[in-house]
Amino acid sequence: WTFNANHTVVLGATNTFMGPGVNASRGFLNKKMNLNVGATYNQQYTQSDLSNHVLNVRGGLRYSPELWDKKYGKLAFSLNGTWTNRLAVTAMPNRQNITIIANLSYQI
Repeated sequence: WTFNANHTVVLGATNTFMGPGVNASRGFLNKKMNLNVGATYNQQYTQSDLSNHVLNVRGGLRYSPELWDKKYGKLAFSLNGTWTNRLAVTAMPNRQNITIIANLSYQI
């Protein structure tokens, strides 16, 4: 379980996000594969007025196979996704974002 808060002041405008979250992670295949999921809910305040409810759901999968001797390096694949939904409390429309990131890495 988590609780997060972020307060920003830029050019006299203030934005504050705060709310709870939950994260979970699980290893598979002798910890060569890792699955993680999480969700957070935040209230966004602009100039001290509630402007949005923000729901963020994310998940990721990372796989690090052992293809050869470790002295030659380590290979890893990962796929991460995030869905963010800003539920406006004013006449502004709701906004949703989806982000998907795929990575391939080789570490020596």
